Amino acid sequence: MILSVEYTLPKTLCKVNFYAEKFKRLLKKVNSTNVLLDKYIVRLFLNRLKKNIILLIAFSQPKNVDEVIEVARLSLNYAILSNVLSA
Repeated sequence: MILSVEYTLPKTLCKVNFYAEKFKRLLKKVNSTNVLLDKYIVRLFLNRLKKNIILLIAFSQPKNVDEVIEVARLSLNYAILSNVLSA
């Protein structure tokens, strides 16, 4: 028996990917001289996410914008997967 599963990105993950791309583009414009601290940039990114996912991301203590984006994607994947498996 072969199990076929079609996987599409959930809307929330697509929104995070879109937001991350937009955030990085704006950050390049605003922080072209790298004046802003990484901690501040991470907080700026987190402030626009949903409250229930912020704690998961903050717990991993991301150090820069690339880490916070990667952790956000992983956290959403985990949340989505755990919802699917518990259903």
